[in-house]
Amino acid sequence: MATVAAIVDQHRKEILELWEEEARKAASARGLTRPALINLMPEYLSSLAQASDQELGQYTGRRRALVEHHLSSRLRQGFDLAEI
Repeated sequence: MATVAAIVDQHRKEILELWEEEARKAASARGLTRPALINLMPEYLSSLAQASDQELGQYTGRRRALVEHHLSSRLRQGFDLAEI
């Protein structure tokens, strides 16, 4: 059975494309360039792909920093919490 990390690694491009499609539906996403919208998502997916099964549920270290940075960036861009 494949691990979550292996699945994320194998399907990274598809995950990112589907995430971007959904993220574009947020009203606050209008006018954002692709790099601004995607933000840290590729790096976050990489962190998931490199994590052990035990680490996946833990939001500490680098993964926590990425989530916090993404959240603060989105709030500064005018997103509501519900859109993030």
